Amino acid sequence: MTTSLVVNAGSTSHKLALLALTGQERLPCLWQARIDWGGAQVGGLLRWCWGEDPWQQDTLSLDHGRRDALAGWLTRMLPTLTERFPVTAVGHRIVHGGERFQQSQWIDQGQLAALQALVPLAPLHNKPALDTIELLLSLCPDIPQAGVFDTAFHHTIPEAAVTYGLPMAWRRQGIRRYGFHGISHNHMACTLAAATARQDLRLVSLHLGGGCSACAVRGLRCQDTSMGFTPLEGLIMGSRCGSVDPAILLHQLRHGWDLDRLEAVLQHQSGLAGLSGISEDMRQVRQAAAQGHAQARLALDVFFTALIRAVGSAVAVLQGVDVVALSGGSGEHDRALQQDLLAHLHWLGVRPANPPPRPGGACWRLSGTGPVEVWVVPADEEGAIAREVAGLLEHQPPAATQ
Repeated sequence: MTTSLVVNAGSTSHKLALLALTGQERLPCLWQARIDWGGAQVGGLLRWCWGEDPWQQDTLSLDHGRRDALAGWLTRMLPTLTERFPVTAVGHRIVHGGERFQQSQWIDQGQLAALQALVPLAPLHNKPALDTIELLLSLCPDIPQAGVFDTAFHHTIPEAAVTYGLPMAWRRQGIRRYGFHGISHNHMACTLAAATARQDLRLVSLHLGGGCSACAVRGLRCQDTSMGFTPLEGLIMGSRCGSVDPAILLHQLRHGWDLDRLEAVLQHQSGLAGLSGISEDMRQVRQAAAQGHAQARLALDVFFTALIRAVGSAVAVLQGVDVVALSGGSGEHDRALQQDLLAHLHWLGVRPANPPPRPGGACWRLSGTGPVEVWVVPADEEGAIAREVAGLLEHQPPAATQ
């Protein structure tokens, strides 16, 4: 059996899954685990399960730090896992690939320095990913490991669209639009190309979760995206501000704000959380708005206005559109958001579905049939990463890279 251990190392959690590379629409999950990292007094909350068995739970001590806790658990876990299932390869989600890493590729000791140089571009995500890669390279050196980059999908964006109106000396330093959520947007594009049997599909893909981004995609190639040099730019998000006039930041700095305070507000106290004063969770904001909370209502309106602005921009880039696709927690499950979007896009030719669609499968059509349709594509980040690993195993076996 050919498998891929998928590792998604984030700033507050580690998610792992062992998937069988069967070529099915949804790859069978043989084992999965999640660690939610708390404070030193709380420890790391570990949950895991085998296949469809019930979840089990434990706590990892953080007395010696997160890295040591992770190393100790991996040292114990890997022999137990490989006793039951072979691990053919490991696929790591890496948020930022910079300008060098433009496609998924095998990672060995030779790439570590180049990956380390990218940590300042996404310190909250790239550093834990790199730490985990180094640990697994030392613990299982005979198992090939691949990096799957969130930025890679966006390397087809034209130079004019990734370049800011800043001095060219800054552009030569690597300051440009990179785009993120590429694994999700690529998954949406591939899924819908298969579902509609259209390889030249003009697609506006919307990843709407805690982080939010929009992409303009044609023929499986990204043409533009809303996120930029960092994941802060673009749409209003759960706690991130999205695009703002940079003069606002200069204004605050001139009035005594320091960089750390400013970053904390932009990253963690803005978006739905900052506007509503309630939560970054769309469900809680929507519940408060339904109960008459004025700030919550405004937060939803600002969020939706930014979303519609991004859709219009993407349609203009594509010079038309065939499908608008939704993914992520809010995109998949927020019925009010879905209905608002369907109603607003009537001018594009989006028609209501009658009868209402039944969710299920790799994707489903939310609207009626028409010149422009709205679809939902459930997120499958682990499966998308595993399929990238399967492609490397088939077309570029590890031995061929050495």
